[in-house]
Amino acid sequence: MQDQGSISSRLSQRALDSLAAPVPLRAKLIRALPELYHPTLNPTGAINMGLAHNDLMQKDIMEKLSTCLEFQTSDLEYGDPHGSRVLRGLVADLMNRHFNPVIPLHFRNITVVPGAGAAVWQLVQSLADPGDSVMVLAPYYGNFDLDVCVSTGVKLIPIYPHHSMDGGIDMDLLNSTKIIGTKCKVLLITNPRNPHGCCYSVKDMKHLLTFASKHSLHVIFDEVYGLSTFNPIPGTESSLFEPFTSVLSIANIEQWIAPQLVHVVYGMSKDFCLNGLRLGFIVDQYNADLRSAVTLSSMFGYMSTLNDRLVCNLLKDTTWIDWFVNTNRQRLYKAYELTTKYLEQLGIEYIPSGVGPFIVVKIDRLFKNHGQEISFEIEEAIWETALLNGVYIAQGYVFHCLEPGYFRLTYSLEWDHNNLHMLWGTS
Repeated sequence: MQDQGSISSRLSQRALDSLAAPVPLRAKLIRALPELYHPTLNPTGAINMGLAHNDLMQKDIMEKLSTCLEFQTSDLEYGDPHGSRVLRGLVADLMNRHFNPVIPLHFRNITVVPGAGAAVWQLVQSLADPGDSVMVLAPYYGNFDLDVCVSTGVKLIPIYPHHSMDGGIDMDLLNSTKIIGTKCKVLLITNPRNPHGCCYSVKDMKHLLTFASKHSLHVIFDEVYGLSTFNPIPGTESSLFEPFTSVLSIANIEQWIAPQLVHVVYGMSKDFCLNGLRLGFIVDQYNADLRSAVTLSSMFGYMSTLNDRLVCNLLKDTTWIDWFVNTNRQRLYKAYELTTKYLEQLGIEYIPSGVGPFIVVKIDRLFKNHGQEISFEIEEAIWETALLNGVYIAQGYVFHCLEPGYFRLTYSLEWDHNNLHMLWGTS
């Protein structure tokens, strides 16, 4: 018999490559999870200001969901792996009401997958081959390292066509971006932006579409925070910042790019506080072959019949859904006002935002005021110290910021002044 100690793990090269892929955001979350607050398992745990979650509407969504869950004999049978026709039609209706597509969406334009991350992964699987690459506008949501690269053989290449975190697209920087031969197949964009908490203008979006068309790239727009914006300010017509515009609503898009190259990712996790239900959508109006491909691959992320009916019952009440969207925007705006006033009181620099549930702060000035320079090593030490003292925050490093000193803070929490004192050490 062969010595068991001499037998390797015998994993595929694909699996080994996936294990070796660096995903800083995931590594930090794994480090923090045992420390985080849980009402029963860890009641004295750290406040979770590092994950993007919205607690402001939890009671409302819980009350509504309790009326939406039902069991039927048909739940014991296979449902539609890519979502029932009813669910896909209701998602199309939701987006027709709130994303203002030029051409109304139809149920055939929607594929249901287990989360927005899975939507990105399935699109990459269908649009790029091993050895190809995906370009992403950076800084970017750190789990794209996972969504794009794991088990795909595809590389993720960050590009930085902005002069500042909250700045728009600089065309000179964008056009100077080097495309590596024909190996780059996709441009990945988050709008509203993460971690920035702001939106691209229509002008910038057209620049990005033109750039993609020039290089024959597919474009994936991740719009998962599309309904968590507070521009215009709820109850007014005033806009403090650039409002959100879905790429679906750009008229005559064929002037900038072939429409079959444009794809949208959406989901229920962020705008509807349903992270745990794992419900995401691939939205495509013009590429029938791609829709067929992701419908086939959805067999490996089969849609639960219970989740399907639960969300159908939720979305059918359009009056309640529209109330929820508007109320969520109002509460996010109030939480944003509280947060920014408190940061200003403490002299903490932040990037003005128009999107919940988080805000980016920059603390390098605090060091410069004392004749010091911040570094990624100091940023890491601050992150670790905050966690050990009861607060989990997201450092800029996990979003691939080029400069140290940025932190993303989730503010969509139940406000408690004791929590604030724990975070900033004030009294």
